[in-house]
Formats: sequence, C-alpha cells, structure tokens
Amino acid sequence: MEVGKALKMIRTSKNLTQKSVAEGIMTRAHYANVEAGKIFPAIDKVLDILKKFNVSAPEFFFIVEGYKMSEEQNLFSEVSIAWNLNNIEKLKEIQQSLRMVSKAEQRNQHYRLILNLVDGLIYQREPNYNEEKLNEILQPIKDYLTSLDTWYVFDLHMFNNILYIFQKEDIRKLSQILLEMIKKYENYPNMYQLNLAILSNLGSLFLDAEEYEEASFYMKEAIKFSEKKMYLYERLINEINLIICNFYLKKHTQVETTQALDKKLWVLKELGYESLVNQIKIEINQKYSEICV
Repeated sequence: MEVGKALKMIRTSKNLTQKSVAEGIMTRAHYANVEAGKIFPAIDKVLDILKKFNVSAPEFFFIVEGYKMSEEQNLFSEVSIAWNLNNIEKLKEIQQSLRMVSKAEQRNQHYRLILNLVDGLIYQREPNYNEEKLNEILQPIKDYLTSLDTWYVFDLHMFNNILYIFQKEDIRKLSQILLEMIKKYENYPNMYQLNLAILSNLGSLFLDAEEYEEASFYMKEAIKFSEKKMYLYERLINEINLIICNFYLKKHTQVETTQALDKKLWVLKELGYESLVNQIKIEINQKYSEICV
C-alpha cells in the first residue's frame, strides 16, 4: 500500500478531516497531495501526522506493508523457523528465491548478506562440512559487521546468526557497541527475544571456550533481561549455565553445584521439559565430568 493511501485510510477510519490532520504541520492542500500520492512528505512530517493518529511508526509501516512484516523481517523469520526445524528443503527454497531476485535487488547489500547466511546454514548440514569452508562462506557478513560503528536491527539479527564464527578477541572488541545497541533497542517492538538470544548465545559460547568470567557476565545480563519480561524458560537455562560457571570459578563446591542444578532442573521438568532435562543431564555429565547430576 502506498504511504498516501495508508494515511488516508487511517484518517477516514478515525473520522478526521484533512484540515484537522494538516493543521500545524502543512497546508491542507499540501496534505491532500500527500494522500493522493502526488508528493512524498519529509519523514518528520509523517511522524507528526502519525502522532495525531495515535499510531506508532512501526505499526504504520506494518500497515503500509499490507499488515505483514517487511520482506526483510519475513526472510529472517522464515530462515530462523526453517533452521530450528532442520528444514533444509525450505532453506534451499529460500536460497533459490534469493538467487532469482532482480538485478536491482541483487545490488542490495542486505539481500546478499542474507544469501550468505542461508548458504552457510545449508552448508553446515552437509555430512562432511569443514569449519574453514563455513567461515569462508560467512566471512562477508563478518566483514560487514566489523566495518560498522553503529548497529541496527538487521545487524543484530546477522550477528546472532553467525556469532559462533567470531574469534573471542573479535567479540571482546565488539562487546561495547553490542551492549550499547542491545540497551538502545531494549524497548523496540519484538526485540526482547533477539537481545535475550544474543546474550544467552554469547554466554554459551564463552562457557564452551572455558572462559568462565566472560560467560558469567553474559549469562547474568541474560537473566536480567529474562526477569523483566518473565521469560522463565530462558532464565532457567541461563541460571543453569551460570551455576556451571560459578563452579569453575570456585564460587561453589561440587555438592552445592549439584544441589543448585537439581533445583533448576526440577523446575524445568515441572514446566513440561522432561526430555530437555534428560538431555541437559547427559550434556553436563559428558562435558563437565567434575559435576554430577
């Protein structure tokens, strides 16, 4: 839907006149031309108009897109769902559609980077994939992210999908900008889960690398985030990982650690995650043999 048509639709649904909407922003005639699609207003004027409608900018652009996510958001959603469901055929469909977009769209850096991401995800599922080749496929995304002084939503999505290919030293260099952007986007619609996922994944990454101080830092940040929005599952997973960190940081004895883990695992089981609890127990006993659950 065109911007002008969307503005007209909202205005008429709220029984407002063109004169009342335009007042203090632009002339009525100028606003009439905006609705007719003859001119496009400056973004600050659009925001002023939306305030009169009591409609947020994200909601307005959702309406403009036909009550759908933007194409970019939709792509990220489809890729994420396909990956989580291990649906490689769907990923290959997305890969093919990205390769078939128009030449103009191919020049769009975001499309190229999403294609790099999908190529990497598909390659990861090949039986004999090697890490060096995977890093080569995803390197353009890494180069793009490390070239930026400021990140936006697209960039945070990209980082969360490929953070495992970054060297720990790279992540340390990026940590300040990363934490600043997570804080800035804390209240942006639909960003809470992404921010929580980034912090949780970084915690797990440093835990696997036996960098317990840094793992502990990211897990504590993730727990704070999960508490704010009552994300109990995410909070429990991070608390379990933090208990493991604290054991290796000599903050708790083996007995205290086992008791603390048993409590968290019991809560997870009561929430209906019995198979996950069994999986976590196996993983702890295999990876952290000094701890017994």
